[in-house]
Amino acid sequence: DDLALMRYVVSFAASKKPAATKKISTTVSDTSIKLTWSKVSGASGYRVYQYKNKEWAVIKSSTTSNTYTIKSLKPATSYKFAVKTYKKSGSKTVWSDSKKITVKTAAVSNPKTVKATAGENCKVTLSWSKVSGATGYVVYYSKEKNGTYTKVEAVKATSFSKKFSKNGEKYYYKVRAYKKTANGNVYSSYSTPVVVNPKVGL
Repeated sequence: DDLALMRYVVSFAASKKPAATKKISTTVSDTSIKLTWSKVSGASGYRVYQYKNKEWAVIKSSTTSNTYTIKSLKPATSYKFAVKTYKKSGSKTVWSDSKKITVKTAAVSNPKTVKATAGENCKVTLSWSKVSGATGYVVYYSKEKNGTYTKVEAVKATSFSKKFSKNGEKYYYKVRAYKKTANGNVYSSYSTPVVVNPKVGL
């Protein structure tokens, strides 16, 4: 009787649903979406789905990673994804409930490889790679990397220079592209912040 009870407990534990991931965050460009979800303790792996043609289709059948990138998407388009946790016990695989998310690709990609250099008289020069389809770019700065960024200027070129009044003080810069549409400007995500320390003028 004790052995039968133990087998029942083990079988019940093996068949119990694993927890679903609690959160899915996204990193978005104009043609790709990177999904990152919270790991589930004890999980054997995860399966990723995309809603296509009025049904959920498997786009990654099994992964032990907690991130997956979907590429070759259309700009400014909404997509639906879901992630399921699974747990293996012997020959059995038990699935969690799905965690779903709807996310939209950007109309334009964000500027890549932004570079910042400091010149004399507190002059800062930024440059970045051209973004296909962009109407222009907006430059922002902050005194803290993760602080509140203030808009500096919108430009059409892929470079920008400005003289700042204080020297010897760090500044962080971000750039995002925008595209002019009939419904107003649509913006990309921000570039990765770059830091520069303006030099004292001679």
